[in-house]
Order: sequence, then C-alpha cells, then structure tokens
Amino acid sequence: MRLTNLILRYNIIILLLVLVVISAIISPYFFTWFNLLKLLQTASYVAFVALGMLFVILTGEIDLSVGAVFAFSGVFLTTLTHGNWFTYMPEFLHPYVPTFEFTPVLPIQWIILLALLVGVLFGMVNGVLVARFGVASFVGSLGVMTVARGLALTYTGGAPIYGQAKLVEYLGNGKFLGIPMPIWLVAITAIFLHVFLTKTRTGKAIIAVGSDFEASRLSGINVKRIKLLVFMLASFLAAFSGILMCGRLVTADPRVASGWELDAIAAVVIGGARLSGGKGSVAGTLAGVLVLQLINNILNLTGVNVHFQPIIKGIIVIVAMVGSRILEDKLTESVAVESSDMAR
Repeated sequence: MRLTNLILRYNIIILLLVLVVISAIISPYFFTWFNLLKLLQTASYVAFVALGMLFVILTGEIDLSVGAVFAFSGVFLTTLTHGNWFTYMPEFLHPYVPTFEFTPVLPIQWIILLALLVGVLFGMVNGVLVARFGVASFVGSLGVMTVARGLALTYTGGAPIYGQAKLVEYLGNGKFLGIPMPIWLVAITAIFLHVFLTKTRTGKAIIAVGSDFEASRLSGINVKRIKLLVFMLASFLAAFSGILMCGRLVTADPRVASGWELDAIAAVVIGGARLSGGKGSVAGTLAGVLVLQLINNILNLTGVNVHFQPIIKGIIVIVAMVGSRILEDKLTESVAVESSDMAR
C-alpha cells in the first residue's frame, strides 16, 4: 500500500522521468549540456507565467490575460527604448522607423520598471473586476486580454519592433557562470514564491481562500485584498517574462505568447493543482511546465508536422490532466483506508 501511495503521490515526477527517457531514446543529443540548457531556458519563460497562474488558481480564479500582458509589456518597453512613447502614429507625425540606434525616453532601468508597472496595472484591473464588482474571473480577464492584445497591436501597427537594449538582451539571453540568466531568475523566483506561499500568513491565506471562501472571510481574512494581490502578481510575472523574451529574441512582437495562458493553466493542473482552488505547489507547477516542454521537444525530435503538433499536445494534456485527477482521487481514497486501518 505504501508503494502505491508513493506512486500516486509522485506521479508527476514519474511522468517527467518517462518523458526524459523517451527523449533520450529518440535523440542521442538530448542529454548534452547545450540541449538541456536550451530546454530549460525555453521552459523558463513559460514558467514565470505558470507560477503567476498558480497563485490565481489557488484562490479558485482564472486569468486569461497573462499572454496578452506578456506581449504588451515587451512592446511597451521596446517602444520606449527606441525613443517613442507611442509607436504607431500617422505618417506625418514621425512614424516609427526600424533602427538599432536607441534614444530611450528614460534610462533603461526606469523603462523596465515602468513596463513592469504597466503590466501590474492590468492585473489590478482584473483584481478590481473580480474582487470589487464580482465579475467572473473568466469573463473579466477575457476582456482585459482583448484590451491588452489590442493595445500591443495598436502600439506597433501589428508589426514587430526590432532591436533591444543591451541590459534587456543580457537578462533574456545572457549567461552567468555558463547558465542562461532566465534559468537563474526563474529559480530565484520559484524559491521566493515557495517560501512566500508556505511560510507566510499571506501565502497561507491565499490557500485558505481557495479551500473555503466563506470560512476564510468569516475568520477575518481580507478576501478581496488577497484576490487583488494574486492577479497583480500574475500580471507582474507575465510582464517580467515578456521583457525577458524581448531580450532573447531582440525583438518585440505584439503577437507573441498567444495561447500561453492555456499552457500555463495546463502546467499548473498537471502539476497537481485544483482548478477549484486550495491546492497546488510551486514545485508541481515547475514540473508541469517541464512536462509540456518535453512533450514539445519529443514532437519536434520525431519530426511531427508543426500543424499537427497542437492536436497531439492537446490530447496528451487532456489525458495527463484526467489521469492526474483520477490518481488524486485514488490517493485520497488510499489515505482514508490507511487511516481507517490504523484507527482499528
């Protein structure tokens, strides 16, 4: 029984190991240092978005705007870096001309901070809609997603902006001790969020709100403030990841990260979180991100048609999520049986 419990409890780790073995069998280059670093670096951009989504889901809510916030923050930052407050203007008003010459409107550090602040504002709008006006998070964040994506396209006229400041390039694609910066940054962020979630009163309040909304409210937890906080955190992490992606691509694309909100939700749920709230972990979410990344890696290594890949990926994600729920129910049942036996 204990072995069964271990298998049920660590099913995400077992799934990861299976995918790693499959990848290693398919490609002899999988376990090369270069490939592993690239895989982790690629996963890190989605990981920031998924970690933010985790906190929203822990409260029993959902945020569909993170992909659009990701795109807009990068566009906004790059626009300011190129010396414009607003890129897409009528031709007679000095339209944007692609150039690698930078005349930032502010020092680059302040531009990064401002781009993060603008990202957080989207989260604040989400939080106010949900917490203050009682709008369903699915609907509210869908509206914010549409606005943010529309602003990103309007800012650029629908075209990418090429060229990026050196600091942003370093953060998104530079290396420290031979390891890409995004990997370091997501590791530091994950450790901080894990401690915050498990060791602080606010973190425990987030879990409590998702577990039992009414009991949390009656116990004195400011539920509205908690929900506002998690939406702002999710947007902050999405905006930060969007800035890092600009550094990696040396480009700001208003269409980037389309559908990432669904990948983030899938990663969180595969990692063991409950969509109804109250259950989830930082480690599980990171494992879920790696599962999705390994699935992408396997599909690419096997040469599956790029248009067919989303179908296979979607089926795998559905099976993984259903399987995760079944295993969770089995584990709960097994623990209950064990407790009953011990009581006897």
